[in-house]
Order: sequence, then C-alpha cells, then structure tokens
Amino acid sequence: PTDLAVGTNASVGAENGTLAKKRSTRTLLLITDVTHRGALKIVVMFVPAESQDGFDPRQPFSRAEARAAGLTPEMLLSKRFHKILWDAYVSREVRITPLLKAKAVMRLVPSGSFISHHTAAELWGAAVPAGGVTHVTLPSARRRQVRQGIRSHYRKDRAQTTHRKGLPVSTPEQTFL
Repeated sequence: PTDLAVGTNASVGAENGTLAKKRSTRTLLLITDVTHRGALKIVVMFVPAESQDGFDPRQPFSRAEARAAGLTPEMLLSKRFHKILWDAYVSREVRITPLLKAKAVMRLVPSGSFISHHTAAELWGAAVPAGGVTHVTLPSARRRQVRQGIRSHYRKDRAQTTHRKGLPVSTPEQTFL
C-alpha cells in the first residue's frame, strides 16, 4: 500500500514507518511504496512548509499545486494518484465520485459558473443516466470548456442557483425543468 503524509507533525502508517515531521521552515515528507517485487521503496523530500498550507491530496489539485507541495512529475503520474480531468489530480486512496469530479471542474471554470443538468440532478439525489461527464453552466460562451469529461453549457439569462455540498449548483426547480 502507498502512504502519503502531508503536513506537520503527522504520523501515517506506523506499521511501515511513514512519518512527516515539522523542521523549522521545512517539512519532511516520506512516501513509501512497495515495488512490484515486494521491496520497500522510500522517497524522502524536504518541502517548504508554506507550500503545504492548504494542500490536501485527498481533494482535487493541479500540477502547479503538486509541484509547490514538492511532488515531482514522476510521482504525480505514478500509481499514487488519479488523474480526474485535465490538470486535476487526487490521491489514489480517494474514491472518484460525481461530487469529487464536480469539485475538480469548478476549479477550471470562470467565476459565476455552476454545476448543472445531469450532474446537478445527481448531487440533488436523483437517478440519472450514466454518462461519465460533468455538466457545468458558464456565464458566457466566450470561455467554454472543451475538455474530455466536461460538458459545458452557457446561459444568456440568469439561472436560479444555490449551494449544495459546498458547490454552486442549479436549484432543484431549475435542474428538473
């Protein structure tokens, strides 16, 4: 199993010794992994403590945020992380859900955007057809997202929105019309 300790004074996976310790202005980050031959592989990094503020590999993050937290491109592309969407990653231990995908999409779209259509219905608890794409409505057509896994829409008029599970989302009335 892979353990990733991020932060200060954190202890993860005592059985295999994974540990992160605060040291003045730097954080020691140890990542352990078992290779395909069963050998224990340990990667040691010193990461500036300030880059750790707010970095949580269990929430969607970008390549730039990963680099700032001390993750190398090789680590990011390894089996330790899922690539959710273009420039959106999460720890492999995290289950990919419609909510997680919606959080990743909202990091990529302009202000004023909201989760809509099938994705909003799913967040409101409705049964929706399996499609695998996350629907988002943007405030204008100028910055539409054309990316795999994202279906972007735009509205000329003002939509009814609210917040659900921490995300801007179309209201149930708007969603089911």
